[in-house]
Amino acid sequence: VSQSRYGGTWTPTVYLGTTQQTVTNATGTYTKIGNVVFFAMRAEGITKSGTGSLSVQSLPYAPNVAGNQNKYAQMMVRFSGINSGGQVQGLIEGSTTVIAFQNLSTTAGYTGSTTDANISASYNLYGVSGFYYTT
Repeated sequence: VSQSRYGGTWTPTVYLGTTQQTVTNATGTYTKIGNVVFFAMRAEGITKSGTGSLSVQSLPYAPNVAGNQNKYAQMMVRFSGINSGGQVQGLIEGSTTVIAFQNLSTTAGYTGSTTDANISASYNLYGVSGFYYTT
């Protein structure tokens, strides 16, 4: 079976709530094979401003929400300057091109969204990578 394949770059934008963050270096790459998008991004030298939940916007393709397909999507997040109480997990937010971040504790599991209260004045998303389903 032949699958169409596309690849390229995208520019991730980082937000706290509705405030776009100032980022020194933001790069992203992706490969789309059929209806699966594999992506990797980094955002370094982020200056904290605003309040609210941490997100990365501008994914290269809109997710497919039919049948709750993206509950199987997986991500890895490497970061600094974020006190999450454990690890940070990225999730595709509905049918938007947004990754929302959540805090996970080794003892308590999910402890809430990653917000400005968890973030230092300067922080980094050294690597966010994974896959999700699109149409």
